[in-house]
Amino acid sequence: MKPITPVRPLPSATRPLLGTVVGAALLLLAPMAQAKEGGGSGCPWAQDVSLTLDRETITLPQAIFNPSTPTANVDGYELDVDHKTLSLRVTGPRGHIWQAALTHLASGKRCKAFYVGRPTLVFDPLGEDPANRVARK
Repeated sequence: MKPITPVRPLPSATRPLLGTVVGAALLLLAPMAQAKEGGGSGCPWAQDVSLTLDRETITLPQAIFNPSTPTANVDGYELDVDHKTLSLRVTGPRGHIWQAALTHLASGKRCKAFYVGRPTLVFDPLGEDPANRVARK
């Protein structure tokens, strides 16, 4: 049987070069990250928006924020968009009402999108005060 010989470490001068070569290879071989465009027209901001309401997540396409259609329905939730105050009012299937702030992003004539802030429960049909509900969590 042959004795095991230890592997000699690389000289310190070649270590940075090896790191650079490996890093460049990883960049060339890695797939390019692309945003999921829900609004189309090549706008990088026009992505579908996820909104979590009482442990349930709904996905809102950018088409909902069109000024010509201020009200929309998604998965049983009624969405009312107010473009003047930049707010979104969501009425749930059981009568709960949430409100969220909107952020409008625009670049040029065709690249426009909306982001939705964290929703806040403003009305509970069971008569429970939303402020007490948040304090309990």
